[in-house]
Amino acid sequence: MNISPITIIVLQGKEAVVSDGAAADMQRSLLAPLDELMNVQELLMRQVARLREPSEAMLAEEVPFDVPAETLTTVQHVLAAYIGPAVERLRHLVAVTPEQLRREWQTAHGYGQPSPPAGD
Repeated sequence: MNISPITIIVLQGKEAVVSDGAAADMQRSLLAPLDELMNVQELLMRQVARLREPSEAMLAEEVPFDVPAETLTTVQHVLAAYIGPAVERLRHLVAVTPEQLRREWQTAHGYGQPSPPAGD
């Protein structure tokens, strides 16, 4: 059996095992952009924490949102819909191994799962 050496990276206190080779080089090249995106995420989360929630009248659409309310809801949406998922996918990508990708593919395509009983 041929076992290639591995590299262990640490990203914000979490270890990840990365294979060596061209794929590992690509994974490592994503660490700096991922770190920057995580910094942006943290900065936006701090900004959101400083803003007040919209009033009941704003939420009921009885009055227009003011700038702080619009900022809060927009930044919350951007964090939840775009930045959070991007961070999670990139974190997965920089640490994923070929074996994990194979298992994920097999699971997604029903390989290795029990077949339903005949006649059902």
